[in-house]
Amino acid sequence: MAITRYSNVKAAEIKKILHHHFKPAWYVNRLKNNLLNQIDMFHTDVTWDNVIWKPEEERTGVIDSFLAGQKHISTEGYGFLTPLHMEEYRANGGFEGLSKVLHTQLPAQVIDTILRSGIRGRGGGGFPTGKKW
Repeated sequence: MAITRYSNVKAAEIKKILHHHFKPAWYVNRLKNNLLNQIDMFHTDVTWDNVIWKPEEERTGVIDSFLAGQKHISTEGYGFLTPLHMEEYRANGGFEGLSKVLHTQLPAQVIDTILRSGIRGRGGGGFPTGKKW
């Protein structure tokens, strides 16, 4: 299965992208969707800048440049480890950090480590995770 990425998608484009990737199985529903889309375009007088058919470099360039400088830490096995294969994960060092925390550190030490790491939440405010804990 190929991965399709889109950058700078506007709310008005989401419906067209979904219809492109998830076509109704029944022919009558496909025909109905096409007809309703034509009516929408006629009614709103909005033409759609078709992001689906833009060149791959244009669609993914922004995303790739953003991701290129990032180092995978929690997802360092992305792309070569089988996600649900626990033995493979363990063989590549999985759960070593968890084991260390559970067997050699007190809760206050773990929180202090997280505070010093500077890890922040992914919510809009980026609140320090150690303070939440």
